[in-house]
Amino acid sequence: LARQPSSALVLRRATTFVVQGKAAAAIPLLQDWLRTHERDAAVRKGLGELYMREARWVDARREYERLIGEGAGDAAVHNNLANALLELADPGAVELARKAVALDPSSVPALDTLGWALARAGRTAEAIGVLRDARLRDPGNREVRFHLASVLAAKGRRDEARAELRGLPETIQAGPVAAEVKALLLELGM
Repeated sequence: LARQPSSALVLRRATTFVVQGKAAAAIPLLQDWLRTHERDAAVRKGLGELYMREARWVDARREYERLIGEGAGDAAVHNNLANALLELADPGAVELARKAVALDPSSVPALDTLGWALARAGRTAEAIGVLRDARLRDPGNREVRFHLASVLAAKGRRDEARAELRGLPETIQAGPVAAEVKALLLELGM
């Protein structure tokens, strides 16, 4: 990196930190790079992803908004910004998730985000339709299945929710989603 500075090498170094379980240590590396290469969209996307990994939602929002403002807002950027807004309880999450789906209608992560944003906005009937579409496109996606089960349970459709949750505890062992899955399993008597 010292001999031949490039965004690809900076991102590889950051990835090494992440693989070693030191994601927070990669943040200053990317911040330093962006001080002298502020229009480097690839590194800015990487920084936004690190902020999300570290639950630094305000920081992630800032990076993704900047990318969109600079014309580098692809479907993934819109989707990640929508997720950050969901975590910040910002109602703009639905609009951004819709934009992500419009940019890439086949994106399961974008459909999942849109469905979850709609559910959080109280639009559960619409959320179920979007989440079912995501589920059909990627039947093994654990997060989609959990979100669909959550919305179905909230609508009182407990048997359908249970069907979505079958097999999830074995595949989700750790992390915040695991705790949420366990809580929903208890709520549904599973």
